Amino acid sequence: MARVIVGDQLLPAKVVYVGSALDIWIVDDVYRLFVGEHSLSITDPEATELAFDIENLDPPALEQKWLAIANGFLSNLE
Repeated sequence: MARVIVGDQLLPAKVVYVGSALDIWIVDDVYRLFVGEHSLSITDPEATELAFDIENLDPPALEQKWLAIANGFLSNLE
């Protein structure tokens, strides 16, 4: 299993999806969306929905849905 360094810790990581505008990883059992320079941690209930979508949506639909969710969240931060 791959590992990433977060702070001073070496954590297990799994790359679940790599798209043109969105990547999805699991780092230390937490889903992470990478959108541009941003990393968003996804927790329940959204993590359960994301896990379902990874298994059931085709890649373009998965990326479109979760990119819209991430961009909606990020736009609220501005």
